[in-house]
Amino acid sequence: MMYRIPESWGVRREPRTPKNIRDNLVTFGLSFQEQFDWDILFSDAIRVSDSQVLLIGAPLYELKNILQFTHGNQILNHNVVDLDRCSITVVQTSSDVIFLRDLQINITPRSTKFKDLGCITTMQKNEPFHWIRDWIKYYYTEHNVRGFVIYNNNSTDYSTEELRENLKSIDLDVLIEVVDWSMPYGPETPSWDSDFSRYIMYENFKHRYGWCCKYVLNQDIDEFFIVDGGNIDDVYQYMIDNQYHGILYGNRNIDPYNEKRDCSSKSLEVSERNFKDYYYYTGKTNSDNMWGGKWSISKWITIPSQSLNFQWRNHDIPGASMLVTDKSEWQIYFAHFYAMQSKNQIHNPVHFDRNVSKDSVSNLKLDSLLKTKLEEIF
Repeated sequence: MMYRIPESWGVRREPRTPKNIRDNLVTFGLSFQEQFDWDILFSDAIRVSDSQVLLIGAPLYELKNILQFTHGNQILNHNVVDLDRCSITVVQTSSDVIFLRDLQINITPRSTKFKDLGCITTMQKNEPFHWIRDWIKYYYTEHNVRGFVIYNNNSTDYSTEELRENLKSIDLDVLIEVVDWSMPYGPETPSWDSDFSRYIMYENFKHRYGWCCKYVLNQDIDEFFIVDGGNIDDVYQYMIDNQYHGILYGNRNIDPYNEKRDCSSKSLEVSERNFKDYYYYTGKTNSDNMWGGKWSISKWITIPSQSLNFQWRNHDIPGASMLVTDKSEWQIYFAHFYAMQSKNQIHNPVHFDRNVSKDSVSNLKLDSLLKTKLEEIF
C-alpha cells in the first residue's frame, strides 16, 4: 500500500535536480514533472520483528522534519536510514497501526510464500503476456526457479489483476506474486538523482518476500541467465563454498536479427517476436568473451540470509564479487534480448531499430550455447 502526503499538509518532496535541467528532461515520453515522485512517503510498512517496523520509500530529504509517529498518546522512537535513491524509516513499535499526524499506517507482516525457494524478481511495464510466460518457462525449465515476484509498474495495456489472471493458467510448479507498483518510474537525470522506483522496489522485495529465499536472482523480462556446464544451483553452491553473499556477472546483448525470417525484429509485430528466434550477437557492441573480457552492465544473484544488511540495487550489491572463472569450468552471463524490447524500452534505437540481415552484418556471431538452450526449452 502506498502512503501519500495529504494535500492538507502543504508540503511535498523537493527534487535535487536543478530546475534548469528539469525543464528539458523527458523519460519514456514523460516530463520531469510527470515522472518525479512528489508525494509518496512510503511504499509499504513491514514488520520485521516483534518491536520493529520498516517504512520503505523514496529519499525523504526535508520531509524528515515532519516525522513523528504515534500510537495512541505514545510517541514512537524512529530513525531514518538513507540509501542510494531510497530511504528506510525504522519505527520501534509492536502495534499493527501507527499514525503520522492524521495519516494512518497499517503494518503488514513479512511474507513466507517463497521460504527456502530460489526466486527471481523484476519490475515491468506493458510487457506482452507471452514474453512474461516464456520468461517464467525458461527459468523454471532451465534452472528450476520456482519463485517469481513481478512488480507491475503502471502498465496501461492491462491491469495488475489481468496480469495475475493470465499467469494463473501457467501449468508449471511455480509460485507467482504480481505486485501492483503504482509509483512513478522516475526521471533519468544526468546525475541519476531522481529515478527512485526501482531502488525502492528492491528494498521492498528484500524485506517483504526475499528475506527468507534460498537465493534471489535479479533479471528483467528480456534477460536470460546462462550457465555453461551447470545451472543456478551450481552457482549457489559456488557462493556457499567461497562465502560470497552475492556475485555479479556480465551481459551479452543479443542482436535483433531473426535468422528464420532473415529480418530484424523491427519489421515484426510484437506478437511475432519470440525468444527462440534470437541467438546472434555482435562483437562490435558487446564483448566477444563475456566471462573473460569487458561487459557494459552487470546483474546479480544473492543469498538473502547473508545480504540483508546491504542495499540491493539494479546492477550491483555492495561487497558482491564479480564472477570470473577459469574457462575449463562453467561460465555465466546473461543474454539481453534487444528484440524483446517493448514500446517502453525504445530508448536504445541503435539496436532496436536497425534493420539487419546476416549477410549485411559481417560481425554477427552465433551464441551456440544460447541457441541450444532455446531449442531445448521452446
